[in-house]
Amino acid sequence: MIKRAYNMSTTEKTVLTVRELPKSNSLNGRTVTFHSDIVRKVSDYTHGLHDYPAKYIPQIPKWAINYSKLHPGDTVLDPFCGSGTTLVEARLMGIDSYGIDINPLARLLAKAKVTPLCSEEPHSLYKISTDLLKNIAADKDTKEAERYLNLHSNWRYWYDEKTITRLAKIKYNIENFTPSIGKNDKDAENLKQFFLICFSSILKKCSYFDEKQIKVLRSKEKFKAGISDPYEAFKKALNSQVPKMVQFTNKCLETPSCEAKIIGNDAKSIHLPNDSIDLVVTSPPYINAIDYPFAHKYNLLILGLLKPDDYRPHSRDYIGVSERVLLKKTYNDIKLTGDAEIDFLIKKIYDVDKIRAYIMWEYFTDMRTVFKEVYRVLDKDGKFIIVVGSNYIRKNYVPTHLLLKKIAEKEGLLPNIKFFHRIQRRFLGIPRNHTGGVIRDEMVAVFKKA
Repeated sequence: MIKRAYNMSTTEKTVLTVRELPKSNSLNGRTVTFHSDIVRKVSDYTHGLHDYPAKYIPQIPKWAINYSKLHPGDTVLDPFCGSGTTLVEARLMGIDSYGIDINPLARLLAKAKVTPLCSEEPHSLYKISTDLLKNIAADKDTKEAERYLNLHSNWRYWYDEKTITRLAKIKYNIENFTPSIGKNDKDAENLKQFFLICFSSILKKCSYFDEKQIKVLRSKEKFKAGISDPYEAFKKALNSQVPKMVQFTNKCLETPSCEAKIIGNDAKSIHLPNDSIDLVVTSPPYINAIDYPFAHKYNLLILGLLKPDDYRPHSRDYIGVSERVLLKKTYNDIKLTGDAEIDFLIKKIYDVDKIRAYIMWEYFTDMRTVFKEVYRVLDKDGKFIIVVGSNYIRKNYVPTHLLLKKIAEKEGLLPNIKFFHRIQRRFLGIPRNHTGGVIRDEMVAVFKKA
């Protein structure tokens, strides 16, 4: 049975709060906190549907939309949308939005988070979810898990046979579920998408993965205590997320014509017309700090979003690519950007680590292309707001935030204000390699089109 949650609180303290900022440069170099009249949990509505590494809190895009004075009919773009935080906030505020991300899980997750369910009768989602759980519980067939799920050859290191069979049964029932309440094909597909994301959210809980680490480590505690039962974990996920989706759907009914769309997988090639976007707000990848596909490798495989043989080639396409997937021929010779400050750092790093020198070159080269695209699609009166932190590469301090600001200016994006906000969760939700340093502050920079 899915529990109904009434009187859902929206007044609890957030990790970071938001306030309107002056339009002068008086905040340059200062670290600020944010506050707002309505203080919400960072997991309210559909924001907490699924864990995702290094996502920024919803108060940041909410502030950006308010600061930019957007109204219904205006448009927001997040070219690195990740799990869809920007798109959810825009949808809640009645602002049309577009998202782009290279990670197939991110695109599926973002779409699930911004898609209202059962709009004619939102509370019918409780019964539909309960019916799905009953089907799973009543299914006594043993699925051929290894054949049915898209598994890597070493899956037995992370899952036991009993668990993987139960996971296969849950996925099978989601994909073959017909809601008892009449729905059209589009509604059925949206429901399946939501249930698959809830299913994806339990995959690490039901494994021997150490959920506190981004590295491939097994949890000693899980070996002692045992791993979660998939059915109970899935039931718990639905009990948590169904009320929030109902809440989100009811909110969306206030602005039924508003849309949120995923429009592509490459921020370097944005499929939108020139001068068509009123606000671009994003937090780009951290350079050599987080391996985004690796963080959810088995989610990508089990959901069928990637084939095992395609995982490494796919991982090479990311901005801020991980060193573990690169081919030697790509980094053997030093590559330079033509920017003296960046190239000085590349040369220093190349002397001790050719791979990371290449990663740095590729990162800033790709980000220049992204900024060209941002400039192209941004309306003449629009704003570009970027949230980015600095970090260390091979003990060399890399002021990523300042270098990206410099690149943006060269591409015709004029700085308006910049300030810093303090990251409350110092490790971005997951521990990082100690050589990467600790990212304590992120720069928030506001640009306008020249």
